[in-house]
Amino acid sequence: MNSDKVIKISTVVLSAFVIIYVICQMFRFGGSDYATQTVYEQTVNDTIPVEGIIFRDETVISVGGNGIISCNYAVGEKVSTKTQLGSVYQNQAAIDEQRELKNVEQTLETLQKIQQNGDASEIIKPEVLNSSISEYGERLITSRDTENFSKLSDIRTGLTETYAKRNLLMDSGTDYTETIQNLMNQRDSLKAGLGGTSQAFYSTAAGYFVDHVDGQEEALTESYMQSLTAGQINDFVKFYQGYQADSTSVKIVKDHNWYYAVTVSEEHAKSLRAGSKATLQFPTEKESVPATVQSVDFDEASGLYKVVFLGDTINDFLLSTRVQSAEVLVSSYKGLKVPKEAIRFKDDEMGVYIKTMNKVYFRKLDKLYETDDFVISRTYYDNKEGYLELYDDVIVKGKDLYDQKPV
Repeated sequence: MNSDKVIKISTVVLSAFVIIYVICQMFRFGGSDYATQTVYEQTVNDTIPVEGIIFRDETVISVGGNGIISCNYAVGEKVSTKTQLGSVYQNQAAIDEQRELKNVEQTLETLQKIQQNGDASEIIKPEVLNSSISEYGERLITSRDTENFSKLSDIRTGLTETYAKRNLLMDSGTDYTETIQNLMNQRDSLKAGLGGTSQAFYSTAAGYFVDHVDGQEEALTESYMQSLTAGQINDFVKFYQGYQADSTSVKIVKDHNWYYAVTVSEEHAKSLRAGSKATLQFPTEKESVPATVQSVDFDEASGLYKVVFLGDTINDFLLSTRVQSAEVLVSSYKGLKVPKEAIRFKDDEMGVYIKTMNKVYFRKLDKLYETDDFVISRTYYDNKEGYLELYDDVIVKGKDLYDQKPV
């Protein structure tokens, strides 16, 4: 082999070694060998999914008669005993006439009050009245958007009174005498036309009004709830046919307290203790509901625990629902969210490696909460030395990591 060929082969081999060496050094010291992730503060809720039955102290009131029912109260409004809850009318026309009569009477009463007090020394600035009119307008829009019309009568009365006051203020010659007389004539005419076209029904108990029943009022009592086992609650939920609203009767929920009986596994029961506070999140409700764990009882036959929650929040949903799913908020953790693949151990201490400038540093974790995917570590706002800090760049992928390693 001649010398030129030897030189060429040597040159190729040397070049190959140089390339391999450079590549190795790039992987050893180059930044591309590390994948990082910035850590942020996050709140994580530890919840238990449940499903169960809501029990209330309820009195059913039979409406009676045949026809169309018109209630005087919205669901959730508080009523006293012997209150007229509504009436049964022969047809829709009779209901419309009754509503018109009510509107006329409210307007008449408002104008009579304004007319009588028109010369009083009450001084109201026009801008105050204009602001009140705007507020009533906003309440009307809110009622429309939320489909909650229980306060329309109050809004209407308020608007009428405010406009009348404004007219008196802006024009001292305003006189409602003729309008009042016309309203009185209209009222008398409507009353004469109504005659015996309606049959009133009244409350037999004090409490919160509900304009229908679901047929479970007499069965699902508090005493029955106490006798149920976890297995029986599961069976009831399993075979429940759904909420059956029946408007031929109404009811009064006599107490603001209600009970929510559910079943949980042994693992979940460990997080619930009688007397402790809990938070319930129902799927259709925006706001969570506070409650207290009243009891936790083991059912040997089913191997499950029966948990009863006591709540006192009153709204349309809680007064009407019967079998319902929910999430029980056991605890809440706020801290730095660290992916599991980033976690390392140094001298038996849990931590992560972070990349700062051109070096790697080990930072300890103060674990608050852990899942299969991440750990929540306590945030030290005073920059506690040696611990992970907010906005650190955590190395989630990298080899041969050690403290103060150059990168």
